[in-house]
Amino acid sequence: MADTVSQDQINELLRTMQVQKAAKQESGNSGQREKTKYSKYDFYSPRKFTKDKMKILTSAFENYARVITSQLNGIFRVSTEITVKDVQEGRYYEFVGKLSENDSITLADAYTQEKNKAKVPLMMYVTPGLVITLVTHMLGGGDEAVHVEEDYRYSDVELALYGRIVDYMIQALKDGFANYVNIEFQVQRIAQNPSLLQDIGLDEAVALITLNADMAGLGTETIQICLPGTLLEMIFRLMDSHRNIGRGFAFEDNGELYAGGKDFTSYSYHEDNFKHTREHGFWMAQTLKEIAPDVEVYALGTYVPDSEEEWVDAMIEAVHWSMEEGIDILTLSHQEISEENRERFDAEVDKAVEQGIVTTFIHYDNP
Repeated sequence: MADTVSQDQINELLRTMQVQKAAKQESGNSGQREKTKYSKYDFYSPRKFTKDKMKILTSAFENYARVITSQLNGIFRVSTEITVKDVQEGRYYEFVGKLSENDSITLADAYTQEKNKAKVPLMMYVTPGLVITLVTHMLGGGDEAVHVEEDYRYSDVELALYGRIVDYMIQALKDGFANYVNIEFQVQRIAQNPSLLQDIGLDEAVALITLNADMAGLGTETIQICLPGTLLEMIFRLMDSHRNIGRGFAFEDNGELYAGGKDFTSYSYHEDNFKHTREHGFWMAQTLKEIAPDVEVYALGTYVPDSEEEWVDAMIEAVHWSMEEGIDILTLSHQEISEENRERFDAEVDKAVEQGIVTTFIHYDNP
């Protein structure tokens, strides 16, 4: 005789089925929430700039963020931390399309060391909350962050003070790029209703940089910068012509990577490059540790982009230090040395080779 099923068993079976169904639905929803988001790539408008170029640009704006944080906090007596949120290539309409007719943006001209002016300006938009907070501090207000509507329209007085604030921000861009190229930025004008600007085409390739400004935990505002493609090409061309790729080791931020090191340069922005900038030196150190995990890597900061005389002085000091410290291998990535400085650098390298140090130098044939 077949076993009979009680009503309690039937109810328990139904409850189990309902629980399993609910768990499956929850699992499906969770998978949808955790699904990776991918940005769309427009194959009709391919990227103009490589990932390496965008890494250099990111590093330049990380330098800029540190500089402008220090300047704003010192000048306006605020506690603000500015960090890089995003650096990406896009189209101009992506920048201007997000702005309203009440917004004000700053246009700035770029000048190279030879005083050549770029054909198109850089554009900067600062959210009104940050501007009004800084204006309030300029006029003796309290420490609180001021929150305003997104479509806030500046008064004539606020607009005049806004001009002074962004002038500080624009001039500080020179320090951000100082590790790579000598370029200055000067405010051209402040424009209202950005949609009427016709300086560049809507479909032109641009670099879009977004900086977050954390105002002592009381609120977050943003600084948006638009670098037109033609201006970026000029900047990267200058970097390539001077072979001025950043030599940064990020020495202070990555102590576990290095057994030791020393910066042989004397200027403050070179010191910042040695301590915090992740560029060629940092990538070389990472590669060496991947190939030979037990190797001891020493970071020697020597690059001085605006004076070959001081640069060679620093390299000679570094070679001499390496001999004193018993370094086994010296590797150096740099541009060619002029004949007038070659002889004295050769003499120091010869001493290192005689001591048994193996040298692997780029653009250098001694020994």
